[in-house]
Amino acid sequence: MLAWLLRSAKAEAAIAAIGNAGGNRLHTSVIPFILHGITLSGINGNSPPELRRRIWELLESDLRPPRISVIARVIEPEEIDEKVPEMIAGRTRGRAVVAFCGGWDWDGVLI
Repeated sequence: MLAWLLRSAKAEAAIAAIGNAGGNRLHTSVIPFILHGITLSGINGNSPPELRRRIWELLESDLRPPRISVIARVIEPEEIDEKVPEMIAGRTRGRAVVAFCGGWDWDGVLI
């Protein structure tokens, strides 16, 4: 996934990565970094709570993607069995966010 992001990113892009669920190998070279000016930034999942809270606040405001409801939708856990086959078949677009424990809508309102 990370190698694909590097190939797909526009020049001067910044890519943030956290965790290693997709593995910890990076099958690429330094060329994307050098020729396209791409920055790879790791995210410390153990950052102090106050820093994490500030980052989430920024993601809710200044860094909030425009038209987020076009690229992502909220689904309930009960919908997973129905939605996954649609995703695998390519009949969906964007991302699905599973709303565990009540969830939220895109205006930041708890559901």
